[in-house]
Amino acid sequence: MKGVEAQAIYSPIKYTGMMLNHIKIPRRTNGTNGNYTEWGRGSMTEAGIGAYYPHRPFNLSLFGGYGGGWAENAYENEQASVLPEESLQSRLEFRRWFLQPSLSVRVKWLQFGFGMRRVWLNYTKGDVGYQIDPKELASIKNIESKGFFQFWENGFSLGVHLTGFSVTYNNVWLSRKNYKFEDYQFNKNGSNLCFTLNINELWENEDEPKEKRVNSAPQKTGSNLP
Repeated sequence: MKGVEAQAIYSPIKYTGMMLNHIKIPRRTNGTNGNYTEWGRGSMTEAGIGAYYPHRPFNLSLFGGYGGGWAENAYENEQASVLPEESLQSRLEFRRWFLQPSLSVRVKWLQFGFGMRRVWLNYTKGDVGYQIDPKELASIKNIESKGFFQFWENGFSLGVHLTGFSVTYNNVWLSRKNYKFEDYQFNKNGSNLCFTLNINELWENEDEPKEKRVNSAPQKTGSNLP
């Protein structure tokens, strides 16, 4: 499903950082299922703290944090606006903890990063209409019986970096041999295009005299997080 993700990272003191991440998936139609039109939506917010160590051209970081959100699916026919009982829904609420080491490399304008995230996922509440699609109902029953999950998320990023601004392509996939993710309808991989604005880097450039900026550019090492 398509959605929007917003991230913010702030370093209050050298080598430490705080992060905030929010994902919003608006209502989108997934297709038709018999006489019903299926749609889904969801939201998740995470926050974390950690440390980073820049050593040109590398940047090593370790973050940990906590978050939560919800996922909702529904089936509606043409009479759903008149007959509410014709709208069948399922809603799951969850919370998760994570620990995330990562390594990034920047050479001139090119940057590459790789990270792993250990995730502990717990579903806390579920509201289900038992006339929903049988496959989805079976997946929800599997989630309820399991309750708690732990697995690795792996990801890489590749992009270009200009002064104070970067564009990267990111891909993430799940890794857990003991789970059959199709039994829970988990999305096993995803990708996005990320636009990043480094305000601190822009301020540094504004404060430097032009001559110094040109002469020191090759030796400059950014303290921004990956």
